[in-house]
Amino acid sequence: TFHDSINECKQSIVLNPVQHLRVCRKFKAGKCTLTTCQQAHPGVRDKSSGFRVKSKQNRWYVEVCRNATLNNGSCNKEKKCTKYHPYFRPFTEKIIRTVYWKKNGPRREILNNGSVRDGHVVDDYFEGFGTLEWPCGDVYKGYFHR
Repeated sequence: TFHDSINECKQSIVLNPVQHLRVCRKFKAGKCTLTTCQQAHPGVRDKSSGFRVKSKQNRWYVEVCRNATLNNGSCNKEKKCTKYHPYFRPFTEKIIRTVYWKKNGPRREILNNGSVRDGHVVDDYFEGFGTLEWPCGDVYKGYFHR
């Protein structure tokens, strides 16, 4: 939701590039479908809304969540946060491992509980020597069998 009324227009705000991001004009008009757009698309992945800054350009901005910026897009307030959460693209290696899954060879896998399994895979099963690290810090180093 965007605030169009004059009462909700922020006229005397000092914009900070670390705290504020401009809203995409094409997105506001319902025409931007870029997943790599450098400007904000509020309300897509969060509950943020834009505010208008009264100036010659009459531009819209969002307030960026500091927690999400410091933690690669994740915020400890989860769905309750009303600030904008920028998208952080995963590392290329993570994308390749997700898209081009190998049935055989080395594999590093993050399980649902946050544990990390690292080792060698044969026919999509971990076999041989590897490690399993739990979120609490405990580590198993040993052999995996089917």
